[in-house]
Amino acid sequence: MKNSLKWFNPTRITIILCVATMFIYWLSYMGMHNVDYPLLNKVSDYDPYIQQFDAFKKGQLHLDWQVDDKLVALDNPYDPEERKGVDFLWDRAYYDGKYYSYFGITPIVTIMYPFYLFSGLLLAPLLIQMVYMLIFAIVFPKLLMLLFDRYGKGVSPVIKVLIAYTSYLSSLNLLFGRGRNTFYYIACTAAIAFITWFAYLFFKGVFEEDHKKRCINFLFAGLMFALSFHARVNTAFTAVFFIVPVVIMKLIIGKKDIKKKLIELSCLGAFVLAGFIISFTYNNARFDSPLEFGTNYQLTVGDTSKYKLDISEFDDAFKYYYEAEPLEDLKEGRMVFNDKEIKKPDRYLYVAGYVGLYSIPFMMFSLMAVVIVAIKEKSLAYKITLTSTVIGGFIMAWMNFCLGGVIFRYLADFSTEVSVCAALGMLFLFEQGQFIENKKIKIILETCLVAFLLYSIYKVFVILSIESGNLFDIREDTFFAKYLKVKVESVVGK
Repeated sequence: MKNSLKWFNPTRITIILCVATMFIYWLSYMGMHNVDYPLLNKVSDYDPYIQQFDAFKKGQLHLDWQVDDKLVALDNPYDPEERKGVDFLWDRAYYDGKYYSYFGITPIVTIMYPFYLFSGLLLAPLLIQMVYMLIFAIVFPKLLMLLFDRYGKGVSPVIKVLIAYTSYLSSLNLLFGRGRNTFYYIACTAAIAFITWFAYLFFKGVFEEDHKKRCINFLFAGLMFALSFHARVNTAFTAVFFIVPVVIMKLIIGKKDIKKKLIELSCLGAFVLAGFIISFTYNNARFDSPLEFGTNYQLTVGDTSKYKLDISEFDDAFKYYYEAEPLEDLKEGRMVFNDKEIKKPDRYLYVAGYVGLYSIPFMMFSLMAVVIVAIKEKSLAYKITLTSTVIGGFIMAWMNFCLGGVIFRYLADFSTEVSVCAALGMLFLFEQGQFIENKKIKIILETCLVAFLLYSIYKVFVILSIESGNLFDIREDTFFAKYLKVKVESVVGK
């Protein structure tokens, strides 16, 4: 079998599948309207990234838009009830009589400025998202195959490709790229792209034997983490749950001499520390506090400064971020998000279209971490890291529920990690199948697992076929609409 598949490169094949799928889906809704600069319309007509770019060009941190005197006069401008009848910039931070964008600067630094210097234009938002989705479609398979080669020896390369492709789809990165209010989803796709790139370089460095190569990988991994942090803090925070165990058990407790350890840790931490310093300085310059990112000053659906973490909300967070299924709108003949209202007697809870990760059966295999922990053959570092990552997903779901509410885009903060854990859980089952001596039982097991993966892919396409006001419409003349979009009548009863 191995000799007959020498030509088969799992990483290359998976990247081709992921990139092709990404473009097929993106082309079903894409738009390519670049923005002139200087701006032709009033500043309030543009998204916060363009507004912040404009502010930087004018040598200031605050957005170039006059605050209504009525807003300034309010006792609590963050209370939506008090703001009724007052003109204001929606979902911007308001502080000390000025508007600010609380969205991170990574898209401005990595795409908007370079494209502007090259063309004199600002790149269309959907094209910005496409760039980040493309990065993810290339780097994510490389990350998985790196882990598979380490922890799935003996598993067929064809099976590795199938697991990796299922994992890529299950991360729902494609869905995040279709978000209608693009500035929310630019933050998501940028943060995911760079934290995935970080993970690839980080683990590549951990697995590397050569000290110099380890340092180079760690150095650039730190840069990717800093870029993810400056795109969306929550996404970078979730990564801490796999970073810390590996750093402690592989970089600190390892057998290498103290000098090499310090050099490697310094390489990993250099850009991370620089990113923190820039972020905290930027925060302090705007909001007089290094740890204030502007979220407490949002002009949005509720007074976010009153949102608090509450452990009693954990059950609801799990229910809506993990268990919720998409709905079949038979009257309209379409798939829709679940948007059932969640009533809280003591506070307002933001609820928009949502879907749970476990509506994709494959994602439940992230729970295989519990089984893997019991297997003696696996290293302690692997067991702890895998378990910590799964727990990190639950914690981030709970934090997002308490501090933000419920909408599918908040899944972006942890869906990638969950999909990686699910892939490793599925890989573990195929790996264990090698030790089954009865060929019939082995064939039945592997056939069932393959069927399960294919069914999970189908379920992802059910979700990708959702039609909602939160998503761009899928054009009916596109390849995806004609051949891949799942019709309502085909999922009824499933």
